[in-house]
Amino acid sequence: MKSRLSVLLAVFLLAAVSLACSRLMGSPATPTPASPVSNVYMASDSDGFNKTNVFAPKDAIYVFFTANQPEIGAYFEARWYVLNLPDMDPNTPFTITSYTYNGGNPTIYASVQSSHEDGFTPAQCKVEIYMDGVKVAEQQFTIQ
Repeated sequence: MKSRLSVLLAVFLLAAVSLACSRLMGSPATPTPASPVSNVYMASDSDGFNKTNVFAPKDAIYVFFTANQPEIGAYFEARWYVLNLPDMDPNTPFTITSYTYNGGNPTIYASVQSSHEDGFTPAQCKVEIYMDGVKVAEQQFTIQ
């Protein structure tokens, strides 16, 4: 009986040590899918040199992003929202711009500019980027 107890205790200790070692070593990481877009930023020029999140009412507003290995025909939308004006629904875009990827440069941009003489009303805003109908990025910005 004593020898069975010793063997059982030894097996238990080996199991405990094995579990502890596997926790310390970590289990293999499960690869996560790469984001379909990266390097998302706002700018006040079509070349993307003047990076900013604050715009004047009459500025053209650009959002840039890099499409990571897009397939030819991938469909991108930029949905533009005003978040804090009482007469604007923050859940409904005031405009949508779109682009179908046809190969070449994976850096894509979308832009908006007000057609009103005074430009945009000062507000907190955001733009959401969609790829093939799935939201993949968002940027907030201010018009002042």
